[in-house]
Amino acid sequence: VAGAEIEDTWKNGKQFVKLAVDVQYPWEMEPVKYHKAHTLSINDLWVDKYPVTNEVYAAFLKQSSYAPVDSGSFLRHWGCTSPKDCSVPPGMAKMPVVFVSRQDAEEFCTFYGKRLPREWEWQYVAQAGDPERTYPWGKWWWEEAVPAPQANASLFALGEVGRFPNGSSPGGVEDLVGLVWQWTDEYQDEHNRAAVLRGGSIFQPNAHDSAGVPHPRYQPWYFPGRAPAGAWDDKWTGDHYFGPKDYRSLFKNTVHAKYLLMAPSLDRAGTIGFRCVADRA
Repeated sequence: VAGAEIEDTWKNGKQFVKLAVDVQYPWEMEPVKYHKAHTLSINDLWVDKYPVTNEVYAAFLKQSSYAPVDSGSFLRHWGCTSPKDCSVPPGMAKMPVVFVSRQDAEEFCTFYGKRLPREWEWQYVAQAGDPERTYPWGKWWWEEAVPAPQANASLFALGEVGRFPNGSSPGGVEDLVGLVWQWTDEYQDEHNRAAVLRGGSIFQPNAHDSAGVPHPRYQPWYFPGRAPAGAWDDKWTGDHYFGPKDYRSLFKNTVHAKYLLMAPSLDRAGTIGFRCVADRA
């Protein structure tokens, strides 16, 4: 697994890229940017076929009366004045719900007897237990498996779930990559809290230089829609995950993004959704 951050660590005045700002898995001695392969035993579980949609989350709000204490930006794309007055705008019912914090997602999953997936469970579902499976649909890149990234995509309408069945995993799980990032694990150390996101997003940041001209050098790294220029990626074998002006790398089964957590109102974003899993008895 590789972290999608690009902050390099400097050691003794020299660039030392092995270490970087990424998470430390329970079996590791320190946080590293490139995580070595590790064998885990994954228990049987049920997985939502699609990311949770706006209409499904709206039903949850009615059934549970859930209202976050910190409601800033909660379901911002719905145009809510308050959680109690939320309703899905026309045409958005089948789109993935976004502008939900990790806690908002957990509350939904728990209410229905489910939970958020661990990161390695998410990867297991995407790979179907095959470490050679680069993407959920197979080893090779396939344009028809994901929506085309959009620099001008509206964060309030990213597209409906289920439009790209060619991108499903062997188990039939769809929209694992390319539509919205998805909440998984949370980590905390003496300095920060962070969540691990999986799946990439249709939204492609399009930063501009001082003259107002789009330039890859100025692409924001936090939600990269493409990898930084100058990096390298073997698109066909998946040996490396960063490639110049290339969004494919972020859709690989072995790449995640670390998302710093501050407060629910600040954690909610138009590029992050979720799906739930349930332990199989």
